[in-house]
Amino acid sequence: MWGLLGSLLLLPILFTVAAPDGITLKYIEGTLKTIVNSSHPGSAGNRHGYEDGSVVRVGNTTHMVVSEMFGDPMWIRMRLAHWKTEQLGGDTGWERVGTLILDGKEMVSTANCTEVNDPRHDAALWSPILFEEGGTWFMNWVGYNCGRGYSNANTHGQIKLAKSTAGVGGPFESGPILMSDHVGAQSWEGKQGVDSFFAYKPPLRDNDLLAVYGSSGFGWPWNVGLARSKTGSIRGPWERLPLPGNPVPLDGGHTENPIVHHVTCRGEQTLLMVHDAVGSGGKQGFGLSSSTDGVAWTNSTIVAVPGGAEAPMGLLPSLSHPGAFTVWWNLRGRYDNLYVAQFELAVE
Repeated sequence: MWGLLGSLLLLPILFTVAAPDGITLKYIEGTLKTIVNSSHPGSAGNRHGYEDGSVVRVGNTTHMVVSEMFGDPMWIRMRLAHWKTEQLGGDTGWERVGTLILDGKEMVSTANCTEVNDPRHDAALWSPILFEEGGTWFMNWVGYNCGRGYSNANTHGQIKLAKSTAGVGGPFESGPILMSDHVGAQSWEGKQGVDSFFAYKPPLRDNDLLAVYGSSGFGWPWNVGLARSKTGSIRGPWERLPLPGNPVPLDGGHTENPIVHHVTCRGEQTLLMVHDAVGSGGKQGFGLSSSTDGVAWTNSTIVAVPGGAEAPMGLLPSLSHPGAFTVWWNLRGRYDNLYVAQFELAVE
């Protein structure tokens, strides 16, 4: 009976509408800033810099949770941290609040590469994403096993969930595993397991909750697919949308670390997705796609940024430029820097 009911509940989502074309973000000259670098007081003890994460706003305080590549081996010895600023532009005043606390302990990876099939999946911690539900803050992140060398650095990723016992920055207590490559993995997914997960509500469907998630075999392609919460809650349980809809045909398999934000465009609710455009190596900018139902997405286009961009961590309405948006990101090869700029929403 549940299988039939689940199928019936899924059917409305699969009847998609055409995704909107001609939507882009245009860089506003002179707004590119470095918010954190290796000389920042909060970077003390961080050897290799920063990667992915998420940015949210509570009142006029902007919060960022980010993965820090603080030790060796690089990409494995990780910790998850909370930063914040009170400045409206989100380009100055950033301070490191501290390493995130989970179950009374700092969220620092074990870097245990001797047990490749460690059931804890805590060898490397990545991609902390904040999500508010019913007045409570949750965070999901990726826990990996690891091997030796780049092609085995982080394998069999699982998406874990934690619930805050206080505010946006925790402390947190452990919740369920949301997705893994052990249960329900599809044929396009690779040995990296599930490497990212970002939940969002599709427009006009307040009782539904979707997520875009990623996977790769280390090397092309880096794809993303769609999943759905059976309960409409971040707690899940979660199920992948069926093939052939997955992976989502965004840019030929060059998509990593997508994040999603609601906007109003052409008078209707629209979702914007920004993501790491892996194919360009961060040299040109980040990728952008849009959707009016959360399922059908436009082909990605590149949002050009001076000096390039990688791994967008935040997309929020700008507090310093009315009608514009603020985007935060890192840059491949220069992980010790985090950047921000303002962008106009353009519709052709």
